[in-house]
Amino acid sequence: MWLILLMLVTKPGLVVTVDPGGLRMEHPAWGYSVRTSSVVMDILYRARTPVDTAELAAEKAGAGAVDRLVELDILQRATHEGQGSAQPLPTPWNYWGPATWLFHNRAHRTRFLHDETDIWLEKVGRPEPRPERTARYTAHANAAEFELAGHHGDSTVADLFAARRTRREFTGGPLPFAALGELVSETFRVRATTDADYFGVLPLKSYPSSGGRHEIDAYAAVRDVPGLPRGIYYYDDYRDTLVDTGLRFGDEELDVCLARQGMVHASAAILVAVCATERLAWKYRDPRGYLDAYTNAGHAMQNAALYAESLGIGAWITTAVDTGATSSLMRLRGDEFPLAAMALGEPLTERGGIAP
Repeated sequence: MWLILLMLVTKPGLVVTVDPGGLRMEHPAWGYSVRTSSVVMDILYRARTPVDTAELAAEKAGAGAVDRLVELDILQRATHEGQGSAQPLPTPWNYWGPATWLFHNRAHRTRFLHDETDIWLEKVGRPEPRPERTARYTAHANAAEFELAGHHGDSTVADLFAARRTRREFTGGPLPFAALGELVSETFRVRATTDADYFGVLPLKSYPSSGGRHEIDAYAAVRDVPGLPRGIYYYDDYRDTLVDTGLRFGDEELDVCLARQGMVHASAAILVAVCATERLAWKYRDPRGYLDAYTNAGHAMQNAALYAESLGIGAWITTAVDTGATSSLMRLRGDEFPLAAMALGEPLTERGGIAP
């Protein structure tokens, strides 16, 4: 018999939290949380992929703990062809470790607070006054300060940096295909490659990426782009093409993916940054690799936002992306997950229209 941790991508599953008293485990179906131990958590972590029951029972937790986890439906009997004949391939979590797996498990199921924030704060009690943002060293009498000389480069770049804003209101008009294509291409396409010996031939793009792994893939949920059928598109960064995945969506479905922030209904397209973790974890096998993924997504999305500004496209970036709903909609693999999204459209501002 084999066991596998019950943790479905398409709906909330087991959540582990850490409080001053230790580890707690909860599931939406229970309605309560239970205290657990690091030994039990080790069993759960190892059972993310099929693992032999006898092997688990022989550990210090013993068969009793395994049997109890099966009773609670936390561990589920797995039946698949070729049991015992082959071990599953390593996953990024095997490299990054239990701490990162628990953080990812908890973080991507965290409820997003937007309109209800004030109500929530009143209920739980407001925290201490927010500290003012001040320089760290100015209070020190002997702190050295060096005045920067200012900008002496391309004035177009300086103007672009000064003009960039998050545009949360759109006219509801279409986004020209040429504009969407230019934005995606200039941000994500492979501009050249370099031979990194043992690490292989690495792509070079407009933004930096840890170790040149470039694990961030671009997808576009197209709503109103003349020439493109409404649907989910994958950007092939080597061939510089948008590939129609054949997946279709409704606005309500997409709105759920973006935590019902109102980004969807007047936008023309939603750009989604997806992490293909195996690409990154192959080289970075410690927990910091998980942080690198978010940093690299930030590089890419900021470039996209700046380029959108140059074309007159309104851009609204968010990391409030429902991992389960978005992964289900886009049919992502188990080693992929969305990191951020950007709504694109004609901005409802004083600026001119989108560049043709």
